[in-house]
Amino acid sequence: ASAPGPKAPAPAPAAAAPAAEAAPSKTPEAAQAPYAEAIATLRAMGYGADDELLAQVVANNEGDVGKCVTDLGQLSEWDTLLLDLEQMGFGDAARNRSALYKNKGSVKGAVRDLVEASRGAGPSA
Repeated sequence: ASAPGPKAPAPAPAAAAPAAEAAPSKTPEAAQAPYAEAIATLRAMGYGADDELLAQVVANNEGDVGKCVTDLGQLSEWDTLLLDLEQMGFGDAARNRSALYKNKGSVKGAVRDLVEASRGAGPSA
């Protein structure tokens, strides 16, 4: 009489196991598929000049092309800020744009990130 009791709960964990396996089955490629679509759409719209920045903008906006276009449009208004960074000695335009974007247009934040990145790269001589 006591044997049927323990057998009844046994199928429940077995049923839970496939559900647990279903969650981790998402591969990184599958998770990035919507982003790849968004990147391709933005490139077709003429936003493909800087792949690293484009990937950063798309990831930040979780693949929402409309939000990406807004952010990328805002970046075009930052030409004077990019010039300021260049005049300060930060000559990598792609990194400068990326740092400005990460810091929402803050030159101070961008400079901090650029300096930290250059320290992490080590001496060049």
